[in-house]
Amino acid sequence: MASVNLLDAPASVEFDIGSKRLGTRANPPFQFTWNTAYASDGDYQLQAVVRNVSGQVISSAQRSFRIDNHGNSLAVISPNLAEPSRGTLKLSIHGSDHQRYPALWIVNIDGQEVGSVWTDNTGRRADTVTVPIDTTEFPNGTHELYIGMHSDFWPAGQQTNKSWYNWRGGFDQVITTDNGHALMGIIANYLHVYLQRGGKAALACKRLFNDRTSASCVSPTYASAIRV
Repeated sequence: MASVNLLDAPASVEFDIGSKRLGTRANPPFQFTWNTAYASDGDYQLQAVVRNVSGQVISSAQRSFRIDNHGNSLAVISPNLAEPSRGTLKLSIHGSDHQRYPALWIVNIDGQEVGSVWTDNTGRRADTVTVPIDTTEFPNGTHELYIGMHSDFWPAGQQTNKSWYNWRGGFDQVITTDNGHALMGIIANYLHVYLQRGGKAALACKRLFNDRTSASCVSPTYASAIRV
């Protein structure tokens, strides 16, 4: 009689786009239906995460796809985001809005805005922009890269009657950063320092590195001014 190890068998499959959980299926064939109208037109990456009965991840897969419900688009032309990102990442982004002019392009990593650019009033329904991103500000590992494109439109002969249209294009993909043991930042162990007149205090701080390690740094000395 053959035995089956339940820890090796899939018990559920999660369907995610970045940090957004689209749904979970716990019965074969683990099919999922999603209405793409809930997202902006553009390029996205879907992750399927397979878990066993203990909730452990036993497998995962991802697939890129494009949403085109309104004739708009938003995509990263370069660099190749399938490869680890290091140092300053120069994103070349192409977007188009067949009805209006792309105006504001906002780049986020893990929900934090890290760059933006305006192409307002160019009079073009498609444009390509470059946004530099410093990946050393984040720990090594996987992060969600999201780009949103917003549009505006000047009706002919009405330069004082501009309309604003949010979320005309979107881009979402999980990227990997790898900056080795590079310094990510410095953190202090205090929020406020109160000193009496003429007082001094040396306070500790830490250096944080991309590989999630830390080390002490030179303790800065603070002194209050003495007025004569």
